[in-house]
Amino acid sequence: ASRINWLKIGKIAVGAAAAMALAGAAGLQNAMSAGLIVFLTIQDTKKETVASCLRRLIAFVMMTALCTPIFYYLGTNPLTFGGFFLVFLLLCYGMDLLDSIAVNAVMATHYMAAGGVSLSLLKNEILLLLIGGGIGVFLNWFMPNNQEKIRRHQQELDQQMQGILERMAVYLLCSDRAGYDGTCFTKTDHLLAQMQRETVLFLGNRFTRQDLYFLRYAEMRQQQCDVLRMIYRQIIQLTLIPEQAHPLADFIRSVSQDFSEHNDPTALQEQLDLLHQQYRTDTLPVTRAEFENRALLFSILTDLRLFLKIKSDFFASEHLHREKEKIDEVIGKTKALYAGSYHCMRICQHDCIGNPAVVSADCAEAGCSCFRFGCTVYSDQCSLRYWIGCSGCC
Repeated sequence: ASRINWLKIGKIAVGAAAAMALAGAAGLQNAMSAGLIVFLTIQDTKKETVASCLRRLIAFVMMTALCTPIFYYLGTNPLTFGGFFLVFLLLCYGMDLLDSIAVNAVMATHYMAAGGVSLSLLKNEILLLLIGGGIGVFLNWFMPNNQEKIRRHQQELDQQMQGILERMAVYLLCSDRAGYDGTCFTKTDHLLAQMQRETVLFLGNRFTRQDLYFLRYAEMRQQQCDVLRMIYRQIIQLTLIPEQAHPLADFIRSVSQDFSEHNDPTALQEQLDLLHQQYRTDTLPVTRAEFENRALLFSILTDLRLFLKIKSDFFASEHLHREKEKIDEVIGKTKALYAGSYHCMRICQHDCIGNPAVVSADCAEAGCSCFRFGCTVYSDQCSLRYWIGCSGCC
């Protein structure tokens, strides 16, 4: 019951009734079809709704283009309609317009019942499309912002993964692991699926610049969960508790305590390198059991290195994304501010530390100047390109 989209159901019911009433008030034939169009128009996101309208319009043009000659030359009988429908289905399948078949097939029966395509009937069908599609798009333009829900799933996922790390640190030093099973990963899989689903809906309701942060974040956590699964399998294979397990358990506990959305794992990676060096200087195992368990510990250490590298790569890539967004914002504001104010725009070089901009002699004579927007945002080491407006040097 929790998966029922009550908002969508309500929109469809209200929109269908409104569309049929409006089409009827306008004196259109087959006004009930406008309600069907609303039902097929309202999708889960704004983008899907608009896209479905466009696909239905394309299919309507194809349907009308097929019905006009077929019904005119071959007549309006079941066999003729079957031939038309065969060609129409093949075209819709080939052009990926499957969601537009039903309503356009119904409209084709309108043409058939009227004895063919006429200008007045064509106008009638277009108005039905506009009324049904327009009401559907209008109602679906009001969508709740689910970003808070995404954040909640994200926090729950991080807490769950943090708990997994804490239990690993405990059970690594326990000889009895009877109560240590992998059911915790079922919860992480569920949270990841919810976060990804809500993120797709969030992006589907935005027509401006897309922020793919949550998708990248979910992908990063998915990769880390896969690594944690491998570590779990290795922990339950341990038959002894070597002395090297104690510093490794302490390190896993440190990873758990530092685990967060914005943590930089560089310090943990350095700590892991020191632990690795310590392992290499330890005395070699004597018995076969010691060798096998030490090998498992070393494999866990290697997986932890991969676990931290996944977050480190994500941390670095997000820093690059943020810097790129800052640069794009500076360039966009500069273009918008000076668009139309000058006859031309040129680019100059500025090093962001107060040195004069390099401007060509021709532009300088024409009274050009370099606009230094956003320099305070960047470090003194950066070298950025800024727009310069020239009033007469084109």
